[in-house]
Amino acid sequence: MSQAQRLAQARKALDQPEALASEFAASVERFRAYDNAREHFYPPTRAPRQAGAVVERTNDLVLALRDHGGLDPRDALDRVTDHDAGSGVTSVAAVDLACDYVHRELVVQRTTSPAGWDDGASNRGGGTRLDVLLADRADRTPIVGELKLPGDRDPYYALVQALACASNLATPNQYARMRAHLRAGRFPAGENPPRFDIFVLVVEEPGHEGITPKGRCANGLKLAAETLAPRLLAQPAIARFIRRIATLRLARDPGEVAAPGAPRVGRRSAVTMAVAGIDWYRRGWVAVVLADAGAPRVLVGADLKALVTRIADVACRPTPRPTRSPHSSSVRRSPNRRGRCAPTSRGWPR
Repeated sequence: MSQAQRLAQARKALDQPEALASEFAASVERFRAYDNAREHFYPPTRAPRQAGAVVERTNDLVLALRDHGGLDPRDALDRVTDHDAGSGVTSVAAVDLACDYVHRELVVQRTTSPAGWDDGASNRGGGTRLDVLLADRADRTPIVGELKLPGDRDPYYALVQALACASNLATPNQYARMRAHLRAGRFPAGENPPRFDIFVLVVEEPGHEGITPKGRCANGLKLAAETLAPRLLAQPAIARFIRRIATLRLARDPGEVAAPGAPRVGRRSAVTMAVAGIDWYRRGWVAVVLADAGAPRVLVGADLKALVTRIADVACRPTPRPTRSPHSSSVRRSPNRRGRCAPTSRGWPR
C-alpha cells in the first residue's frame, strides 16, 4: 500500500473512528476462545543477541532498551496535548509513562505446528510480530511497543500494527500466557487482563529531530496518527481494552556518546574542543562544527537555543545572518535533549 493510499485510509479512520474501534473489539472477541497458555512466545533455543553500536534495525534499539532496563520519558517542548475527543480523554504527565523492558519481537500468535486460522488459512510465519513488550513501572500494566525507524513505515501504520498486536493479547487466555512465560513483566494477577497501553516509539533521523518528515504524504500521516489516537480512546469499544496511547520520540544527536545502555543513532566522535558557525535556512537552523578530532559535523534543528545546547564544548561564533527571524509557521520546536525519550504526541488515558 502506498503512502497516498494509507493517508486515504487514515482520513477515513479519522472520520469514522468507531469503525476501527469495532474492528478491534471484534478481533479480541474472535481470539478470546483460543487457548495455548502452556506454550511460550518463542523457542527455548532462541539465539542471544547484542545491541549494535548504531541504531539501524529494530534489534539495535530494542536490545539497547533491554540493556538500559526501560524508558524514562520527559516532556518535549513541542508535545501535543490538545485534541477534539472530549473530556473523557486527558493527557498524562511524562513521568507517568515510565516503563520497564519485558521482552522483544514476540510473535503473539505463535503456536505448535501444524496450526491454522478458522477460515482455513495457514499460520505459516507465525502471524503478527510485536516489536517490544514493556510494563508500566508503577502498576505493571502491559505496554505494546511498536517502533518506527528512519525510512520505516509511518506512525499511522505503526499505530494500526500496535492495535493488531494488542487485540491478540487482550484476552484472559493470552494474558495468563503472558504471566506464565514472561515473568520479567510481573504483570498483576486477575481473572481478566488489565487494559493495555500502546506506545509508538519513533526514532528520527540524526540532525532532523523535530523537523517535518519528508514525503508528500508523510506529514499528513503523522498528523493523522496524532489526531486518531484520542479519538479511538473516546470509543467504548477501544477504551474497554486500551488505557493509553502515547507516541514517544527517541532522538540522539549524531556523534554523541549514549549513556550506558541507552540507544544512540550515529557513531561516536571523540571531541575535545570545537568551534561552530550557525545560520538559518528555510527549515530551521544549521550549525557547522569544526572539531580537533575529526571532520566538520553538520547539526540541524528548528530551535536555536536547543541547537546550541547540542554542541558540547563549543565556542560559538554566529554568522551575521539572518537579518530576520524565520516565519513562525515554518518553525517547529526542537525536541528533547540527548538520548532521552520524549512523548511528543499523545499520552491519553481514559
